[in-house]
Amino acid sequence: MKNVSYNCVDLIKYLMVVLVIANHTDPFANISSVGSFLTVYVFTRVAVPYFYVISGYFLFRKMQEDNIDFAKIKKYLLRIFKIYAVWYLIYLPWKLLPTLQNNLTPVLMTEVTDFLRGNFYHLYFLHVLIISILLVALLLYMKIGVNKILVIAALFYVFGLFYSSYNGLFEIIFPSGTAFNETFYSVMNCYPYLANAFIYVALGAGIAFRGWHIENKYIIIGLVLSWSLVICEGYFTKYVVNWLVYAECYVMLPAAVFLTALLSFKIPLPDKPLWICLRKMIMYMYLVHLFLLWSLFEMGVIADAKGLKTFIVTLLGSTVISYLLVRKY
Repeated sequence: MKNVSYNCVDLIKYLMVVLVIANHTDPFANISSVGSFLTVYVFTRVAVPYFYVISGYFLFRKMQEDNIDFAKIKKYLLRIFKIYAVWYLIYLPWKLLPTLQNNLTPVLMTEVTDFLRGNFYHLYFLHVLIISILLVALLLYMKIGVNKILVIAALFYVFGLFYSSYNGLFEIIFPSGTAFNETFYSVMNCYPYLANAFIYVALGAGIAFRGWHIENKYIIIGLVLSWSLVICEGYFTKYVVNWLVYAECYVMLPAAVFLTALLSFKIPLPDKPLWICLRKMIMYMYLVHLFLLWSLFEMGVIADAKGLKTFIVTLLGSTVISYLLVRKY
């Protein structure tokens, strides 16, 4: 993609971190059930997928589809793994504190398993990002084009739909006790987020290799339609048929995320030091906000882990801490 403005991408990424914090604090919890539903079950669903798309794009944008730079991929994945490992250790005391009175041997074995599975709150993002990039890179190495990779990723995504928003439909088609039902859950419980990540990393690679130029007016129309359908899906799966287990996958969400990413590339913003600062702060904000939230709650600074006050305090605190970390490092 030529003449791309990455300043707007940085701004959108910051807004996505705000949505992640909103998802974990539910600012409308005590104000509006509709606002709470739209926040937690609909609008915040775009945040992590957007990060996947942007990560895939920036990693593959200077490569050729038929000539993958594995040295660059290895360097990128090692950096992500180091971040994941360090922050897993930072958060580990929060997991171990309730179990200090127990035999630590099985507890530590569980932690090793959780570390390898990426099974820890928001840190799963880094773990699944590594696996998804490896999958895309491997398929490209096997000379499978990005369009075919997207078809494969879409099949993965269907499993994610059945595991989350359309779980009730899956239970109707494949009732509990059947061989496929048990196999499905055995596989999905190992890496439940992979189905939701693979397709977005593949979309990021697709944008990097193919560009997929779409006129702005069609992007806007597509965004309105896709988001309207995502909202309808959310209401349908949660309230009408009660299929939703947790809101990770919706049929129209990939389209909404894809178009949001394309639009963020197309909006030009003048160069300012603010964008560079935001670019460096975003990862810190994502990583630190739950640590801050839990700490404030345990110290009694905030009386409830959810609500508008909690959201504002966590957002402001995470922003300040991230800014200080950026200034220091």
